[in-house]
Amino acid sequence: RGTAKAKGNNVMDPETDAAPPKGVTFASLNTVSGRDWCGKVGDTVWFKGLCGGLPDGSELVYGCKGKVTRLEPDMVAVHFQGLHFNLRCCRSDISATEPQSELCGGWHVNDIAW
Repeated sequence: RGTAKAKGNNVMDPETDAAPPKGVTFASLNTVSGRDWCGKVGDTVWFKGLCGGLPDGSELVYGCKGKVTRLEPDMVAVHFQGLHFNLRCCRSDISATEPQSELCGGWHVNDIAW
């Protein structure tokens, strides 16, 4: 425990048996496949999926910027700013444009909630 399983090209897959007991998964918020990101290696993208902690203690948060490092049919590997590895995530969880900072219900990115 403590480190995720390497998946080649220094890509980490948080859904392995090395994931923390909470079972870190990055489920898609966007179920419409027509809205999935479609691009190429080297593109700049932003994370728009569910936020969560990673096995090494870092966090992947909404709006985090990264570069695509590898393509797969339904997944992509992205090197997000602040991470020391590439992360495999769903195409539906990344965007070619920076997500809006205003969220549903009047919330804003970085608002503190209790």
